[in-house]
Amino acid sequence: MSDDDLELNLSSDALLGRVVGERYEVTEALGVGGAGHVYRATQQPLGREVAIKVLRDDLTPDARKTFEERFLREAALAGRLQHNHLVTVHDYGTDRGISYVVMELLEGRTLHQRLRDEGAMAPTEVARIGAALARGLRHAHHHGLVHRDVKPNNVMLVPDDDGVEQPKLVDFGLVKSTMERDLQITQAHRFMGTPAFMAPEQVERSDIDGRADQYALGCVLFLMLSGAPPYEAPTPLGMAVAHRSDPVPRIGDRGPVTVPPALEAIVRQSMAKDPDHRFEDCGAMAEALEEWLRAVAPQPAPQRRPRGAWLLAGGAVVAGVAVVMLVALIAAAAGVAGGAGLALGLSAPSPEPEPLPLPVAPPTPPEDVEAVEAVEEPVEPVDAPDPTDDVPSTPPEPAPAPEPSPAPAPQPTQAPAPAPAPVPIQVPAPAPAPAPAPAEEPLPPGTIRVDDVMLSPRTASATLQFVNTASYEELAAAGVYRRGISIILEQRPFASMEAFGATRGIGTKTVESVAAGR
Repeated sequence: MSDDDLELNLSSDALLGRVVGERYEVTEALGVGGAGHVYRATQQPLGREVAIKVLRDDLTPDARKTFEERFLREAALAGRLQHNHLVTVHDYGTDRGISYVVMELLEGRTLHQRLRDEGAMAPTEVARIGAALARGLRHAHHHGLVHRDVKPNNVMLVPDDDGVEQPKLVDFGLVKSTMERDLQITQAHRFMGTPAFMAPEQVERSDIDGRADQYALGCVLFLMLSGAPPYEAPTPLGMAVAHRSDPVPRIGDRGPVTVPPALEAIVRQSMAKDPDHRFEDCGAMAEALEEWLRAVAPQPAPQRRPRGAWLLAGGAVVAGVAVVMLVALIAAAAGVAGGAGLALGLSAPSPEPEPLPLPVAPPTPPEDVEAVEAVEEPVEPVDAPDPTDDVPSTPPEPAPAPEPSPAPAPQPTQAPAPAPAPVPIQVPAPAPAPAPAPAEEPLPPGTIRVDDVMLSPRTASATLQFVNTASYEELAAAGVYRRGISIILEQRPFASMEAFGATRGIGTKTVESVAAGR
């Protein structure tokens, strides 16, 4: 019997060196999953490295039949997907009785390994990875596929060209088509999925949709933020019951961490027990995470002009001011000298004034220009005479200027121009006073006004208690929008309904919702 007549042995290293599907040469064993082995292989003749997953050979005949049918069908379904945050399926088939799926080879580490080695992650990093995975899941759901096994072991962190780890969701071994009838439980008390991240409805029925993946992603984000899963139980069935019945714990109760309330509100909404209380879809969840990221991201620093540019601009301004001052000083000195010559009856020109030293100032940036201009007052001539001094008759040297000479006789005057006729000014009549506003009707005794909502004392008290104690799900059921729920959870307890209504971001619609849902 030739080798071609024998089925391949699928122990962890049995395929090394073999060619599967006539073109995939297996070179290395990478790992073992629940239903198959994963190998590194080289695709011939392209020389491209790929990952190849083959179905395990130690399954019972019944399980093998069930898994093999599912294995190939789900490979065909996953092959429809093309997204940056989902693993790409290249090929699938059967070779000598062995079913295989060929996928892109991802170099990196799993999210499980990252959490095991480094513990809980920063909130901004959790939101970034969570938004990327949510968008990948939205793509799968748009094509009618539900992953059903979202967990840290199925998330690969692959460094990009800048060294930033980008998430990729892998292992569509349990993918379910929402367009086809499918079985949820393959054997008694065995569920399709991982109990630690399984949505409540996934345990009970098979007609699930993408909101089950959203719940599982919320559990993953909970683990990334706290370092621990939301629920723990000694058995898979006990874990499933906890997801179904136990309230969602606070993230801070599962680990010594502080999580921003708005981010925790997003995680808690994705983990709501009732699918109708979760986000509309994973796309809406991604938008909420990205909106939170934009709100907490640091703003870029304003660009400043180079220091040299400021110095040049400041120097130019100072130079301009100095020139203006010099011209003013020269003009003032010339005027004084001319006046002195007329008073003494001298025909010779008056001596030229000595040049005044220019003010020297260090270059200043434009914001200091006002300070420079503020001291630009009219400069008194340095040699201006005192009007009270006597004028010497024969000065041996240039003497101080004498008193100013009397004004010259007026020239023959012309007839004054007639004054313009006065223009009558029309004074507008005063506007009539506005009619007084009608007085507001008196409120019933004890009525409280909160953002135009009238509340009786009893209603106000019950509403205040509801606002200060309601859970996220109860506020959402009352009709409070997502931003309003975040504000309430962050700001409470409120001392009074008036204080609640005065809170920034709380409006009439929110007050009406909590009053009606108390």
